[in-house]
Amino acid sequence: MALRFTGNSCWIASAVLVGITNAACATGEGSGPVRSDAPTAGAAWGNGASELGRNVEQEGMPEGPNSFVVDHASVVHVLDQVNHRIQVFRGGRHERSVSIPKASFTDLELDGANGYALLAPYGTPALVFVDLKGAKRAEVKLELREAPVPSLLSRLDRTDSGFWLTAEGAYRVQVCDLQGAPVEPTVLPGQAQVGSASLAARVDSRGLTLHRVAPGQEPETLSRIELDATTAHVTLLEPRPGGGAYVGLGLLGPEPGAARHWLLAVDSAGRQVGEASIDDPHGADVPDAIRRVRLGDDGRLYVMLAASTGVTIKEVTL
Repeated sequence: MALRFTGNSCWIASAVLVGITNAACATGEGSGPVRSDAPTAGAAWGNGASELGRNVEQEGMPEGPNSFVVDHASVVHVLDQVNHRIQVFRGGRHERSVSIPKASFTDLELDGANGYALLAPYGTPALVFVDLKGAKRAEVKLELREAPVPSLLSRLDRTDSGFWLTAEGAYRVQVCDLQGAPVEPTVLPGQAQVGSASLAARVDSRGLTLHRVAPGQEPETLSRIELDATTAHVTLLEPRPGGGAYVGLGLLGPEPGAARHWLLAVDSAGRQVGEASIDDPHGADVPDAIRRVRLGDDGRLYVMLAASTGVTIKEVTL
């Protein structure tokens, strides 16, 4: 798969070029992921106490865990929406199950010490807050003029100011404060906050462009990545602890089974500091998670991998 880079000199450009080239060729010192041998969390498919649910339909995509989050203590919380619960894993072992209301939840976030926030974008769109036992304690109706098609709300994030939704993969909308009280919506471009500015990724038919957007200023182009692939989507765009960014790219090649998932890490000076290549699973028995890669509250990077036997969530060191 050929990848071509064009762009100006900036803090991210050279690192993105080097990272993707090394990952694509699988050559050079230090290429490829470095992962812990044992999974951070793992579960078989099913509806048992420690398992994760899966629906395999005759038509359409199979359904499995949509999302997960990792807290400051490296405890993994998996949205098992098929079984209407959150599965909690500590030290690689199942610790407990938290029953949640029956709804089509697509994403979750930790709600401090109070429980969880759950995104339900379909039907009557809402952000639902539950306590640590799964009981609903608050609900915020999502009647957003900034997001007229609620199904395009792709992710939920918690910041110091409250809870934000990413709409159409292009901009973020704050919907409530940390206590779940609705606020006047604040709209910011991009998918990730870096200080007072935002990181934005724009995908087109030819590739990906990364921007930095500061309040009241025109977007600054950081880099241009041209992809020899039929489709591309951004699976992760997060500020990297200590400066720089993590970038995840899902690429679908021209032939079946050619899909690849690249993870890149760059520092604030534009130097490549890590990379990983992760195969996208395919097949009728494997679900397509909405949030496969996440930056945990512990500052570590995690990936959720699905197979015919079950799911593992591993730390990825870039």
